[in-house]
Amino acid sequence: MSIFRKNTSFTKLDGKILFINARENANGTTARMGIELLEGKDYQEIDLSKLKIYQLSQHFPDDHFDQVLQAIAEADTIILGSPIYWHSISGYAKTFYERLSHDSDGILPGKKIGIFIHGSTPADAVAATENLMYWFTQVEGMVNLGVQVG
Repeated sequence: MSIFRKNTSFTKLDGKILFINARENANGTTARMGIELLEGKDYQEIDLSKLKIYQLSQHFPDDHFDQVLQAIAEADTIILGSPIYWHSISGYAKTFYERLSHDSDGILPGKKIGIFIHGSTPADAVAATENLMYWFTQVEGMVNLGVQVG
């Protein structure tokens, strides 16, 4: 039985897929949902909780964001998974979007991106997450695969 509450398939999940886990627990619900969603697909996973990714305007030599950018540059499709905390995506996911919008060096146009969210009441965050995805993909020239709810 699927753990997704809505349609479990993003459209156009093809090419080289990158799954970005934006939760503090590497083996938690977000990871399990990513595995279910991408079953049978060849994909790479990045766990943001295992990396040092600093906030905007912070520049430290141990920042790992270049590793994330390299993986994104090699991917065709990006799937981000995030729990909902306090009616919004995780801090890892927010930092990811902020850094990506400022530091992507022109690698995003034409790439596909989707996000799945989950939590005890994820419906509270659907509209805000859809708005984020709409504007992010418009500004960055990406293909919006939408928001899935688990």
